[in-house]
Amino acid sequence: MPVNGGTISTDWDGGQITVEPTEPTYAGSIQDFWVETEIEDEHLVLPAGEVYARDGDRLTYQSWDQMTKKNKRISATQTRFDEYESITFESSDEKVAKVYPDGRIAHISNGEVIISAVSQRGASSQCLVLKDESINYVESFVGGIMNSARKDATDAVMDRIDGKTPAVAMPIFSTQDHSTPTYTRNTNCWAADLDLTPISPWNSHNSYRRAGVLISPCHILCAAHYPIDDDSTIRFIDASNNVITRTMETMIVHPDYDEPSPDYDIAIGVLNNDVPAGIGHVKILPDDWEDYLPTNGTDIPILTTDDKEEAIVRDLSDLSLDSRAYYDGSSNPIRSPFKGSIWIGDSGNPVFMILDGQLVLLCVHTFPNGGWAVHETIADINQMMTDLGGGYQLTEFDLSNYINFGDQ
Repeated sequence: MPVNGGTISTDWDGGQITVEPTEPTYAGSIQDFWVETEIEDEHLVLPAGEVYARDGDRLTYQSWDQMTKKNKRISATQTRFDEYESITFESSDEKVAKVYPDGRIAHISNGEVIISAVSQRGASSQCLVLKDESINYVESFVGGIMNSARKDATDAVMDRIDGKTPAVAMPIFSTQDHSTPTYTRNTNCWAADLDLTPISPWNSHNSYRRAGVLISPCHILCAAHYPIDDDSTIRFIDASNNVITRTMETMIVHPDYDEPSPDYDIAIGVLNNDVPAGIGHVKILPDDWEDYLPTNGTDIPILTTDDKEEAIVRDLSDLSLDSRAYYDGSSNPIRSPFKGSIWIGDSGNPVFMILDGQLVLLCVHTFPNGGWAVHETIADINQMMTDLGGGYQLTEFDLSNYINFGDQ
């Protein structure tokens, strides 16, 4: 941790933090505290302040054991956050560390200190060991070491949104008239230089709802619980704002999907003809993605969309928990204003990691904060595409240009 002119540089599972001290020098932040509820085995996350160094990196002091037990599906408990509006912090020894009202912790001297968060329901505490030029608990990193997939994916979002105004930079289209139809791509969109043509903005089944994304020139992936009917017209918009229409010939759901269960929430449809060259299709992560993203992608910023066709930024919390990808609004002060609003009507909208300037599909929305991970179901999806016909299979993104942590 940065102390009195010292610095920290540490890499772990593909993430790296390099922090220079600021004034005052902060030792970190108690970001998440766990409090037992009446519901057995359930934990709530109490929001608290965060500390940011000059380079924007986030430090969270929390033990690895606690981190691995974290309930990634936070949305189910978010409605209870109102019970914890008032949170105060206490330090057991202000000669070692002082804690500020927003949860920031200033390292005063070396030693052990207990930091407590006190709410209306009780208190939760953490014991920190503060030492010069050392760090004991690191939960997440922003950035990543050079030549890592994490760094490329993080920079792809951060470099594009930096200095932009969300109201101007989030809309994908500056004009979007479904009735005419007229679509004009927004040149001020932070993602305007990416190929967004695989994303369908409209279909005759449910207008701007029931979204889908092309995974081949003639296959579209949707949410199984929110599919597009056969014989529906589907629109795609090329980079020159030309409207391309196709007809959904047949859509099938994953053979293991059993509504209302959210498991295997994937549907694949085949179009009547291939889209032209001006409409792209997205890639997916390969089977060995964990060798390149060994921390399950935690805290990597991602791109997703909603029924308004906005370019939304969320942060990954996990790439494969229960075979799902999970994500939520970022607490990073640069990314947070771009978090948008995702609700039940946005099901089927795609979620992407940006690698080498390309969209890599992770899932489509099942929940506002998660969906079935396509990279966990590659063989099944390829078989569905074969059953539908068309002659295509999924295109896997080549990660070999990045550091392979499985070889280390």
